[in-house]
Amino acid sequence: ALLSLVRWEEGRNLDWGDPTHSQASSSRRPQGLRRSRGGQDVLSLQGFYGKPTLSALPSPVVTSGGNVTLQCGSWLRFDVFILIQEGEQKLTWTQDSQQTSSVWSQALFPVSPVTPSHRWMFRCYGCYRNSSQVWLVPSDPLELLVSGVSRKPSLLSPQGHVLAPGQNLTLQCRSDVSYDRFTLYQEGRRVLAQHPGRQPQAGLSQADFPLGPVSGSHGGQYRCYGGHSLSSEWSAPSDPLVILITGEEPSGPGPMVASGENVTLLCQEGAANPPLQSPFSMSLGTYRCYGSLSTSPYLLSLPSDSLELEVSAPHPQDYTVENLVRMGLAGLILVALGILLFEDWHSRRRHQDAAGR
Repeated sequence: ALLSLVRWEEGRNLDWGDPTHSQASSSRRPQGLRRSRGGQDVLSLQGFYGKPTLSALPSPVVTSGGNVTLQCGSWLRFDVFILIQEGEQKLTWTQDSQQTSSVWSQALFPVSPVTPSHRWMFRCYGCYRNSSQVWLVPSDPLELLVSGVSRKPSLLSPQGHVLAPGQNLTLQCRSDVSYDRFTLYQEGRRVLAQHPGRQPQAGLSQADFPLGPVSGSHGGQYRCYGGHSLSSEWSAPSDPLVILITGEEPSGPGPMVASGENVTLLCQEGAANPPLQSPFSMSLGTYRCYGSLSTSPYLLSLPSDSLELEVSAPHPQDYTVENLVRMGLAGLILVALGILLFEDWHSRRRHQDAAGR
């Protein structure tokens, strides 16, 4: 429910005078902003409490005219959550919290329709009912991306799709459309970054996204979008790019294959009892296998030893025996025909002798 609408005013640092001061170290003095709220002052404290998390369900990337739900949550079991939409008019919505567990509280804020008419940047706060004028430390900002139908860019990984922890990863978003800005999004997470576009060559725009040395959290599915600085609307998403991060080492097999023979590779973890395994029907080449858990599909084990499937050289075939067999069969057939002809001649001869008598 929409409970209140707030117009922000320029604030100033405030001296500490709230009774909750006893919860913090006396050596630290908080910084606050005074805001007008129905004629009352509101104090926003910075840095004393764990900030809430603000996320978009199902995704911070929304098609133009679509709907999205913002979720503000915290482990501090706040009674009320406040959602701020930043911009020329800083609009605010408040919602009573929902206690989803003994230690987690949250509030859901439906937002619709999302259009490219302006930027959709949000933060949220938490507060307690007995001190509703004290808004604690805000969440990190969350921006919704409004995607349109203009031509999708391409997302590339020059380092490949499978990386070991500690390897540097830079993703490249490029397009033959003259986009002057690009943004990168990792599925299930926030929008990672926005970078201005550059033109490495005529007719091509591109932005590089250095993600630094990778860890398990870098595994996942990525998409990028292109946009123009004079519009809040972004392009259609690029095709997904999957990045896999390796971990611990499983075992792997490795024989030779005869020409024309079918082969099935078996990737298994020897420590399991019975062993976990999965067969793959493959063609010739060099292979490695990885394992992963269903709960972390983008976090792989270390690779097995490489396995090269080779074709054994064909042996020259000796047809001598086959020819002898064929000749023997032909001789038997000729002998049988001779016997049949002899018996027929002999039978006719007997009939002629009997008739002559």
